[in-house]
Amino acid sequence: MEIQPIINLLDNFQKSEKDYDTKNLQESIDFNIFNFIESVFWIDEPKHSRIIAFLLNSEEIHGQKETFLYLFLEMLGIKDFKKNRWNVYAEKDNVDILITSNHPNKKTIVIENKSNWAIDQDHQMYRYWYRNIFRNNSEDLEASFNSDNNRVIYLSPSEDKKYSPNSISKPSLNYEDCSVKILDEKIITTWYFHIELKKWLLECVDKAASERLKLFIKDYIQFWEKINNKEKTIMQELQNYFKDKEQDWKSFVEASGYVEKLKSAWFESFSQKLDSFRILDWKFDKESNDFRWFLGKWENSLSFVYEPDKGLTIWKSQFKVDKNKFEIKFKELFAQDFDTEEDGSSNYVMNFKDKSIVFDDIGKFQWTIGNNPEIILDVIQPILNKYMLKPEVIDLFKDIDKEIISQNL
Repeated sequence: MEIQPIINLLDNFQKSEKDYDTKNLQESIDFNIFNFIESVFWIDEPKHSRIIAFLLNSEEIHGQKETFLYLFLEMLGIKDFKKNRWNVYAEKDNVDILITSNHPNKKTIVIENKSNWAIDQDHQMYRYWYRNIFRNNSEDLEASFNSDNNRVIYLSPSEDKKYSPNSISKPSLNYEDCSVKILDEKIITTWYFHIELKKWLLECVDKAASERLKLFIKDYIQFWEKINNKEKTIMQELQNYFKDKEQDWKSFVEASGYVEKLKSAWFESFSQKLDSFRILDWKFDKESNDFRWFLGKWENSLSFVYEPDKGLTIWKSQFKVDKNKFEIKFKELFAQDFDTEEDGSSNYVMNFKDKSIVFDDIGKFQWTIGNNPEIILDVIQPILNKYMLKPEVIDLFKDIDKEIISQNL
């Protein structure tokens, strides 16, 4: 394996990262209004429904009139839609998005939004079809199943999320006036956020007259992308680099295999050093980037835990209900070095005050345990020695394990 192509690739990669970071500094290309809102307020299904309904509604303040609605209806395959007068509603009568027209003829689109992976309610799509399409067409089955005028859209976040057979089946009560037992699937259209909805949104960007609105829609598209701007940029740079360098690609793949083996060797060496910190009856085990010292069983014991993104903690499985009973005792024993976990719904009990062994970047953690593990080991070892030798700590760990086990029997 030739090393020089790997060196050239690393140089190219580091330059691409630096160029991207410079551009982000100047233009904030990583900033996305929807990612920001999601991080602060959480965008649930009703909010996603309102965002989509906002774009579809010709009366909204975006000022694009029917442009986006017509693009949507055309993509859906609704016939002669420009002759009609349309109304768009979000969260109306339990329907996520409802698009209706009664003049000059009746057309209805029901959108069941599953953006946040909500389960299908019993007979959900059947009930929405019955109330909004069947009833609106005066209980005329032929008209109600005319897919040129009517549609039930199942808007899914992933190909793994399909509507259930129950959702399109007839309820056993209160629907006796309709002979249909299972919805004809020609009236049902499944759209995915990252495929069909994205295609429609891209067309909206193309047709929007407002640059501000274009940026708004682009941010919403990016919100649903599986990769972020930086990943997309670096991936394109790598593709360009390898385009005419087949041998370099083979060398890179071979080197990647060695890198994985090197990471595994670093992990095992680091784990063995942590294992050597055991004292008396204390046990040690590890799983991925989760290292634990405990007295009972791995699965549910009160433990000292080290995780690179969290640091050193005291933790116990399914302890969030009971940990308040022991709060005073934990503070008496550990307050000098640990802070109480503020999240009452968490299984973490206390967090080590020294954050020098917390790593936001997993790559930096991997490099550290392979090349300078003492940065972590020299912090953890004296703390574990301090507490593992204390009889009152041993008694507390054992008593809590016994009490919780007896409660669960």
